[in-house]
Amino acid sequence: MKRKMLLIPLVLLLVTSLIACAAPAPAPVPVAPVTPEPVAPVTPAPAPAPAPAPAPVEVITLKITNHNPPPPHGSTTSQEDAWGDLEEMSGGRIEVRFFHAGSLAKGKEAVDAVLGGVADLGHMSYGYWPGRFPLINGLAFPGLFDTAIMGCYIGEEILNKPPMSSDWEGFKWLGTLASTSYPPFLIDKVTTVAELDGLRLRSFGRSVTATIEAVGAVAIPMGSGEIYEALSRGMLDGLPYILGSVPPYRFYEVVNYAIPNANFGTCPQGELMNLDTWNNLTPDLQAMVAKAGISRARTASNLYDVDASLAVPFLKEHGVEFIPFSDAELAKFFEAVGDAQAEWVVELEAEGIPAQATVDAIAEAIAEMAAKWD
Repeated sequence: MKRKMLLIPLVLLLVTSLIACAAPAPAPVPVAPVTPEPVAPVTPAPAPAPAPAPAPVEVITLKITNHNPPPPHGSTTSQEDAWGDLEEMSGGRIEVRFFHAGSLAKGKEAVDAVLGGVADLGHMSYGYWPGRFPLINGLAFPGLFDTAIMGCYIGEEILNKPPMSSDWEGFKWLGTLASTSYPPFLIDKVTTVAELDGLRLRSFGRSVTATIEAVGAVAIPMGSGEIYEALSRGMLDGLPYILGSVPPYRFYEVVNYAIPNANFGTCPQGELMNLDTWNNLTPDLQAMVAKAGISRARTASNLYDVDASLAVPFLKEHGVEFIPFSDAELAKFFEAVGDAQAEWVVELEAEGIPAQATVDAIAEAIAEMAAKWD
């Protein structure tokens, strides 16, 4: 009974707690709505403009005329090597086109072709135009130098300076190459100076002409491309010529003899450029062209020396007989030609051309070069 009485308050307490817990929750406090701040629309940045297309590279085409045969002719080979390098050196801004064997302008036409712009650049054998290039022929007399490369360096020292630079008026001089000496090649056998009298020998230039006439022969001016036919048809009896150039021109087919120690002179040659073509080049391209010109001259001169040494056995194998003058006849030969240079000076001085100053400049350059090479 007593236990029941104790449970009644406990139950009442529990029920009261449950009723308290079941009371309704208080009403929520109203919250004001949050209005978001307006956001400006984002405009995308414009795409970068495309880079402008590079300007097209202007390509300058140089037309190069040459009367010599195509390679393996030594002078032509060095010409192609030197000027062909310009294409790479210039990064493709210069393109060269070669016209060998007189295909653009024959030997005697080359000067006018370059002067008139038919060709931009030309290989010149200056003896073709003794009146146009009078002073450079001073380098063509016999006995001035022993090798072509020595003649080339002498030319570098004096040919682009007064008085000899007057020869290049209207052109851009790009270097001068020298040849080895000119021995005579003949159809008939000759063993004495007297036997040269009256022979018709191909000539070019005042100095070589003077030497031919000094021994009593008849000088007949003629371009290299005409010589073979003239010999084969009996219009010439022979010719003094560059030893190393006889094989490529095949003159051994129409001559039979050579006098190796009779030096009729040499052949100064070189490259001239049309002056407008030169002036239209940018300074950096001018420097490249000038460098190529000197390289061409030196390489060609070296090749003349090499070709001369190779030509003798070749020509002998092809039937050309080399018969040197005896010492007595050689002395007569040089006695006969010794006055040719003095007469050349007198003739040019009478025309108002500074030949004596030219001879003096050549002699000074030879002495200086000989001292350097000793």
